[in-house]
Amino acid sequence: AFNSEIEGNFFGVGAKLGEDPLGAKVATVFQDAPAFKAGLKEGDVITAVDDVVMAGKTTDFIVSKIKGKEGTTVKLTVMRMGQEKPIIMVVRRAQITTPTVEGK
Repeated sequence: AFNSEIEGNFFGVGAKLGEDPLGAKVATVFQDAPAFKAGLKEGDVITAVDDVVMAGKTTDFIVSKIKGKEGTTVKLTVMRMGQEKPIIMVVRRAQITTPTVEGK
């Protein structure tokens, strides 16, 4: 885990997550990553991964459930501000290279 973190390469969906009581809040979605293509947005809250509720789980635990083998899919249940019902996204994992420097 440490090596993949410092190298910036792993297999996942391409989003940086933060803590939220309901699961994990999306802090950043990497441009052109699978999460971006699936429609995941900053501020969304991932409440379940593969139908397992993530409320009360640590961000590291949730990330470990989202990461996986390249080409496999992960089902994310997402709550979005202004939406009454959860959004279900099935996202295909791919190799993700996290940017070293970001600017706006």
